[in-house]
Amino acid sequence: MVNLSKTLTPFCERITYPNCIKMEVQMNSDIVAMERRNLSRGSSAKREKFVELAQKRTVNAIKAIRVIGKLGNKSAYEYTDADVRKIVKALSAEVDAMRARMTSKTGRDTVEFEL
Repeated sequence: MVNLSKTLTPFCERITYPNCIKMEVQMNSDIVAMERRNLSRGSSAKREKFVELAQKRTVNAIKAIRVIGKLGNKSAYEYTDADVRKIVKALSAEVDAMRARMTSKTGRDTVEFEL
């Protein structure tokens, strides 16, 4: 890792001390992040891509489930317990299928749902 304290000392004398410390910490963390990215590109680029996509897609799935949950507003919608069970069963089945795809090479690719 690069020690920026010697490099920044003349610069720090021209600005306030707390701001200089903040800048140095930020620059150090940026350099560490760049080094990690450079080291990991060769050996774990697939891992980084997986993490990036998994986080985005999981957030989107959670948001979509929350939107479905908004259908629970009885003053705006009419539904039965059977409807709720079907929705929950379909979502649970997809979570199970996703788990199966993640742990083996087989899985379902079609989407089937009907109330």
